[in-house]
Amino acid sequence: MKRLYILFISIVICTATSQSQLLDILRNIKIRPGFVILNTGDTLLGSFEFNDCKENYRLVIYRDPVTYNSQAFEPQEVKLLSISENYYRPIEYKHEWVLMRVIFEDKLKFFHHKRFFTTFSNTGYSNEYYIIKPDGETLMVSTDVFYPFKTKAGYFFKDCPSVYEKIKNNTYSVKELPEIITEYNEWLKANK
Repeated sequence: MKRLYILFISIVICTATSQSQLLDILRNIKIRPGFVILNTGDTLLGSFEFNDCKENYRLVIYRDPVTYNSQAFEPQEVKLLSISENYYRPIEYKHEWVLMRVIFEDKLKFFHHKRFFTTFSNTGYSNEYYIIKPDGETLMVSTDVFYPFKTKAGYFFKDCPSVYEKIKNNTYSVKELPEIITEYNEWLKANK
C-alpha cells in the first residue's frame, strides 16, 4: 500500500508543470478562463480564480498565463468580469462592494448574488436576487422560505398594475422573477 501511495504522489509531482499548479491541485482551487475589464481601462485576459460562494468571493484573482504570478482585485477595482460564460458587475450592497452575476441588464437590472454566511454550527451561502430600477430604487429578494416576497415585491412593483396584481394574487412568486423582470421591463419601455 505504501508503494502505491508513493507511486501516486510521484506521478502527480511529475505531471504538474510548476509548484503553484501542484499546490492549486492539492488545495482544490478552480482556475477558469475569462477576462476582466478594470476601472483603469485595462483588460486582462487569462485565468481567474473567483468563487462567488466562498469566503473570498469579494476577490478576483488573476493568474498571469506566462509567469503564473497572481494578482488580486477587489470588486470596486473591476468594471466587468467574465468567467465561464457568466458576467459579473461590482455592486455596492449594505456598505460593501460585491461582485454579482448579471442575469438581465436593460432599463431594469437583475443580478444574482450568493451571500456567504457563517454561524457557530456551519458555513454556506444563500441565493439572493438584486433588482435595480432606472430611478435607483433597489430590492433584494431572498429565496429563503421566510422572505415576505408578496409584501416586498408587491410594493416594489406597485407602479406596474399588471405585475402588481399577479404578485398580489399569488400568480407570481420568487420562482417567476425572470417573468416579472421581463414583463416590468416591457412595461417600462412602453410607458417611459
